[in-house]
Amino acid sequence: MPEIAREIEIEYGSYTVGGITDRLVHNKYRVDDNYENATVEFNFIIQDDNDGAFADKCREAEAAFRKPRQRITVRINGSNLFDANPDDAKNTGYNAIPSIRKVGENFDTGRSREYGVVIEVQLPADLTGQSGRRESSIEVTYTASRRRVLAISGAYTALTINLALPQYQASIGSFVSTIQAALGWTCELIDENFNHDDANKNITFRRVFDEIIFNQASGTLNHPSIVKQQISISRSAQFPGDSQDRGTTKRAELITIIADMSIDKDVTTGLNSLYTGTIKPYMISLAKDTFSFASIAILSETPDIRASDNQIRAVITFLGIGASNILEFVRNVEVEDVSGKILIPVWDGNKLAYHVFDGPQRLIRVTVDTELLFEGTPQVVGLLNTKPNFQPFGAVGVGGAAGFKTFSNVPGTGQQRGEDAKVGWVQLSKKVNETDVLIGDESDNFKTLARITTTIEQFVEAPTSPAGVNVTEPGGVVVS
Repeated sequence: MPEIAREIEIEYGSYTVGGITDRLVHNKYRVDDNYENATVEFNFIIQDDNDGAFADKCREAEAAFRKPRQRITVRINGSNLFDANPDDAKNTGYNAIPSIRKVGENFDTGRSREYGVVIEVQLPADLTGQSGRRESSIEVTYTASRRRVLAISGAYTALTINLALPQYQASIGSFVSTIQAALGWTCELIDENFNHDDANKNITFRRVFDEIIFNQASGTLNHPSIVKQQISISRSAQFPGDSQDRGTTKRAELITIIADMSIDKDVTTGLNSLYTGTIKPYMISLAKDTFSFASIAILSETPDIRASDNQIRAVITFLGIGASNILEFVRNVEVEDVSGKILIPVWDGNKLAYHVFDGPQRLIRVTVDTELLFEGTPQVVGLLNTKPNFQPFGAVGVGGAAGFKTFSNVPGTGQQRGEDAKVGWVQLSKKVNETDVLIGDESDNFKTLARITTTIEQFVEAPTSPAGVNVTEPGGVVVS
């Protein structure tokens, strides 16, 4: 068939029907067009008087319309009526899928054939303001604690000079920000996945965001580096029992803070500096502020730097001190009653025979005070901080005349008897052992004083003098 000039020309890839060709467009072509897809349908006739040439033309046509992803253009006298160009710099239509069939109508002869062609092509999401976003959905779910989870999913297409993935990456941020602003609560991206076709013309995505309800750093609700942070704060108070003679005792408490988080690698991979400069100071401030302790000290610190996953898990245990400077106080009192009996053996054939005579009875009391004191207040003054202040015998004591001190029935406070006293405990000796301990690291610490006080006393009664018997008191004073 000779070439015939036609107004309508349909080109798919490098194969042209109509126009100035010998491939005659038969009847009218059809185009179905919607927002997402377009379909072009047409029939054309091939003819040749030579059997071999005719067969070649048939094979050429069938091969041309089996090849996908080609540009399809419909022109009238050289002007484009429809152009689906998959070129990466155009993206006016792409992922074309053609099909061709032998019609089997009147134009089918031994050396002529009518073909019917249908080409389906996808179109870009070029709606103004959508930035290539074809569709999207927004889902909000609530956890048991009413913490919200936001899921945004949808699809983007290639648009003008951008393939689907760069178009998605360039546009998704502003789209998400608009949604978050409308919702009115702060959230962070914790999960993202996308899937694009092998031509990178269409991409589907899903992004999941967690609501942030607790600061991720000191004074910062949403830290740019920290993602999916979990903070656990536990407090352990112990009440093993303390003696109450010393005053109000308040045991130190253990505070354990566990911080587990992922770190956005696009922001930083400097995990150690982030921990020491941001995360650890935040954990310390939590320990101080959550329970309002007077002072805290770090007992142990275990940072787990997971470089392969760009994650940090840190466990810090603190010792917290409350209002009292007495952290522990236990008083143990032991009284030994020595009867004073004097045994004189008698040899009368019985090995157990003794004469028993009365001697001086001794009643000894040993008081041991074990204390742990907080040195953060001026109330605590230990032997390590002051010089001993011993008074020689005969000095004026508290509550008595020269050379005498009053008795006391309180364990550990016995003194020499006063002139008016008749009975009481006399302190024989007192020993104090103190250990000054710094608890904590170089920045968060406090001092404690471990003190053991051992007091030995003897119970005495004022002697009574029979008539004519003189009793000499210490200092040479004679009483009768």
